[in-house]
Amino acid sequence: MKKFELLPGGKGAHATASTRAGLFTALIQGCFGAGEPLAGQSEDEKLERPFKIEAPDPAALMAMLLTEATREAAANGEIYDDISFTLITDKKAEGAFIGRKGKAPKMCKITGGMEIAKNEEGEWDVTVKLS
Repeated sequence: MKKFELLPGGKGAHATASTRAGLFTALIQGCFGAGEPLAGQSEDEKLERPFKIEAPDPAALMAMLLTEATREAAANGEIYDDISFTLITDKKAEGAFIGRKGKAPKMCKITGGMEIAKNEEGEWDVTVKLS
């Protein structure tokens, strides 16, 4: 199960999921949820944008993944609603952003620190500051 919610004032977000991959996916889905698909496009018209990211720790990996998704979305006129991982570790992620043509929202930039940890229910949990 994945969950994403914007914090009051729209300056941050909180995500939880049963797996780390699910946590990353929840954050992408939440951030891009306000995007605008191109008119006349079928829900079935999905595209994939490959990525390969390395980072020194899980928090940096999440920040870099979100930065990469935002950069690719802006450069290619796309919005993403899923991620297909072929590899995910504490320091590396490979796979593809899945989505369609559209206008991405600008709020997907992480502006502060974050900590990824398991909560009392045993789910992965993160709170991030966004702009």
